[in-house]
Amino acid sequence: GDKCDSFFSPLIEHVCKNEKPDKAIELLREAFKCFHDEPFFAQQLARLHYKYEMFEEAEHWAETAARKLPNNSYILDTKGQVYKRWFQAKWKAIVNDSEPNTAKNTADAVKTALKAMQCFQDCERAATADMENINNSGYFAEVDVGCNLLKLIFSLQLFANGTRGHADCLKYLFSDYIPEELKDDWEPFHGRLKNLYKTVEDALEWISGDLSYFQTDTGVDEDEIYLSHEGKINNSLQWLTNISSKFGRYLIDASSRTFLQTGRSTANNLTPIQKRMVIYRLGGGNVTSILSKLGEEKGAVDTLNKILSLYPSNPLISKFDQRDIVNYTLASITLN
Repeated sequence: GDKCDSFFSPLIEHVCKNEKPDKAIELLREAFKCFHDEPFFAQQLARLHYKYEMFEEAEHWAETAARKLPNNSYILDTKGQVYKRWFQAKWKAIVNDSEPNTAKNTADAVKTALKAMQCFQDCERAATADMENINNSGYFAEVDVGCNLLKLIFSLQLFANGTRGHADCLKYLFSDYIPEELKDDWEPFHGRLKNLYKTVEDALEWISGDLSYFQTDTGVDEDEIYLSHEGKINNSLQWLTNISSKFGRYLIDASSRTFLQTGRSTANNLTPIQKRMVIYRLGGGNVTSILSKLGEEKGAVDTLNKILSLYPSNPLISKFDQRDIVNYTLASITLN
């Protein structure tokens, strides 16, 4: 009967506002016991704890809920949100520290980010298996954490020193190369970090496909991209365009930046993966982002021409997969 869709029930919202969070936590603990260890009360306890940055307790309650309902996508999403916000808190502490970012002092944050992404992937699988509900939150959150993790990686002292450091970071992410400075402290993470760009790219592709069926928010204000409820997206079309560009910005190299800045015909010197990252940086990379150019009044024609110049004249006989061929076709139609 609440007048708005609040983060918690009206009673818990009232107690948090007029008394204190500890009282609301105590109330939910009693409810958990009274209703025979009901997992949805454990879920609410996890959410209430991470809201006030009590992450160890939030982790305990999220795991309690997930043990009881291991295939519930909403509970798995909450578990991912615990680690996502924990990662954000650790990342904030690193940024505020005067010490340079090294593999050693960022390893714990990287571990937490990868835990969050794993939880969101579990959420995606559970959502796919659920025929009665539609829950796409895992994909959005996975991309968000993945892009912030890329930001952390590029901020390392090892990689933050100009063009050469950026190139070394790309070499680490896209090849078997492992710098000595990362070898031991990040040893458990190398495999997943080298697959990070592909993980984010696949999630972006799924979101694009989903939005191509449900583009219902085209009239939403650009400033109103986020809702307050567990990071849910409001203006998902604008969010997708923004995050795709952000993703590409991290992963383009010096040659790609030259192409973007000068517009000169240097596309032939770029590898297929470099071209794909430039396309993401230009706001392309998936069907929905490309079609969104139809609503742009300025710069869309130049952007689409740049995107098309990155494809071979006949992508059907070149080393491009179906995803690239679809995007090339849609970019041509949109430009026309």
